[in-house]
Amino acid sequence: MLASLAGIFDRKSKKRRTIGKKEKDAEKSQTLQPIRRPPMPPSGCCKDSKQALTLPAFSKKRGKAPVPAPRPLAACANLTDKAASEDAPDNECDNWRTKNTRCKDTEILQLYLTGQLTDCSFSVGKPGEDQVTFKCHRIILSSTSRSFEKLFFSDEQKALPEAISINASPVSFDLVMKYIYGNKILFPNPVTCVEMCKMAYSWNLPHLAAAAENYLISKAGIEHYLITFEMFSEQEKLSEKLRFLNLIKRNAALVLKTKHWLFASKETVREVLSICRYLLLAQEKFDALLAWGTAQVKRDEKICAEDEFIKEVRKKICPLLTLIDFDLLSPKEFASRFCQETVLTAEEKLDMLVRIVLK
Repeated sequence: MLASLAGIFDRKSKKRRTIGKKEKDAEKSQTLQPIRRPPMPPSGCCKDSKQALTLPAFSKKRGKAPVPAPRPLAACANLTDKAASEDAPDNECDNWRTKNTRCKDTEILQLYLTGQLTDCSFSVGKPGEDQVTFKCHRIILSSTSRSFEKLFFSDEQKALPEAISINASPVSFDLVMKYIYGNKILFPNPVTCVEMCKMAYSWNLPHLAAAAENYLISKAGIEHYLITFEMFSEQEKLSEKLRFLNLIKRNAALVLKTKHWLFASKETVREVLSICRYLLLAQEKFDALLAWGTAQVKRDEKICAEDEFIKEVRKKICPLLTLIDFDLLSPKEFASRFCQETVLTAEEKLDMLVRIVLK
C-alpha cells in the first residue's frame, strides 16, 4: 500500500514538472519574439504632414500580437498630386507651357513685344478706321490654338494674304496676344472684354473665354447689358443669355437710351421690345425704335434727301411697329405725340386713332 501511494505521488510530481517546464518555455518564446513594426512611409511624407509618427500599440494581455498604428497616407497622396500637377500644363487647351519649360513666359512675351523672328502679320481694325499691323509667330499661335494650327499648317491650307485682316479693335487684339504669349489676362473695361471674349470663342481659347464671361457677369453695367446679351446669344449660351435678358427687362427705360441700343441687331431690338411690351409707354418704345432706325440708316452711309431719308427709316422700323401698343394710348396722348410724326402715313394715323376711340 505504501508502495502504491509513493508511485502516485511520484507521477503527480512529474506532471507538475512537465507543466512548469511548458509554461517557462512559452514565457521564454514570448519574451524573445521580435517586435513587428509597420512599414515606414516614404521619405519626405512626415516632413509635410502634421501627424507625428506613432509607435505600435501593444495589448495588455500577454501573448497577443502587436497592433500596428495607422499610417499617415494623406501626406503621401498630397505629394503625388503635387508632383502630377507640376508635370501637367496650366491650361489643357489654350496654354501649352509647363513649369519645366525652358523658356519662361516673360521671355516668350518679349518675342511678341520686340517683333523678333516673326513670320506672320495681322492687320487689325474696324471698317472705316486706321488699320494697325501686328507681327506674330506661327508656331506659337498654332501651339496655343487649334484654329491657328488649321490656318497655318493644315493640309488644305489656302494662300494667305500678306497681312490677315481682323475685324476688332487693336487694343483687344493686343491683349489677346499678350495672353497667348505671356499667359496674362487683363480686361480694362466690359466693352474690350466682349471683343476679347468673341476672339477667344473664334480662336478656341476656352480658358480666356471663361475668364471673360466671369468678368462680364460681375462687372457689366447697364450700358453694357445689350452687347453682352448679344454675345451670349451668338454663342447660344442659354443661361447667361436669360440672365442678361432679365437685367434688360428690369432696366428697360435706361437700356433703350444707351449708345449700344442704336447699333443693336434687328433680332435684339425685336426681343427687347417684346419683353418690354407692358413695361414702357408706347411713346417711349416708339422713340427708341425711331432712334434705332435713324442710326441704322446713317450707318449705311446713304446720302439722300430728307424725304428719301424718312422712307429709308420707315423701311427699317416698319416690321417692328407691331410691337408698339398704340391702342393703350388715350386719344389726347396719341394726337399730341403722333399726329405730326412724318414716319407714319396719314392712313396709319387715322386707323390708329379710330381703334383708340372705339376700344
